[in-house]
Amino acid sequence: RRRRQQQEERFLHGPWTTQRALERYKSLAEAFDNAKFTAEDPVTFVAIPWPVLHKPTHFTVEDVDWSSVEGFFHAVRSHMRTADYKIFVEKSHRRFHPDRWRARRVLQSIEDDELRACLEVAANTVAQAITPLWREAKSQ
Repeated sequence: RRRRQQQEERFLHGPWTTQRALERYKSLAEAFDNAKFTAEDPVTFVAIPWPVLHKPTHFTVEDVDWSSVEGFFHAVRSHMRTADYKIFVEKSHRRFHPDRWRARRVLQSIEDDELRACLEVAANTVAQAITPLWREAKSQ
């Protein structure tokens, strides 16, 4: 938990750019993918690698919408090679797939029903927004 907090604090200061948003996403994604969420150590909003360009200090669950997710992937595409982008989208698609979240018991780690519901809606929105991007990347 402390490591996650330290990672997040790294991105709270300084100018916010597409490159920093990408670095933040990748950093949080690695920690998120390896985390074991439990009732004692539940997932938190800031621990989830939301694929958006918003600066972390000015960002809430309501900001996770289809256009923000699309905007993120379109913006970061120019920061990586085509083959790397394809892998990046595929991993992101897998990361947010609802079946994967269920298998990992991500949402079940949250006691607060309202927070759980909000995060579920946001995660499903991300999964749905990534799917057409994933199909497009896969076909190239």
